[in-house]
Amino acid sequence: RFTLSQEADVRLDIYNMSGRKVRTLVDGLHVPGTHAVRWDGEDDCGRAAPSGVYVCRLISLPNVDLSRKLLLLK
Repeated sequence: RFTLSQEADVRLDIYNMSGRKVRTLVDGLHVPGTHAVRWDGEDDCGRAAPSGVYVCRLISLPNVDLSRKLLLLK
């Protein structure tokens, strides 16, 4: 989940612990409010990602850049 106080361009990516981008979940303009996003555990090509630790990075222009660790269990 993420909340925007104003309309903003948002990008939400998942990275593996090697720093390689696994999946882009959100990329575009979003209206103010709370938004929920669910990762299905697949990469951008539709292949299942292995269990492990991943990093979720949210960038919202002009000045938000947040990262959180995720644990994917199967």
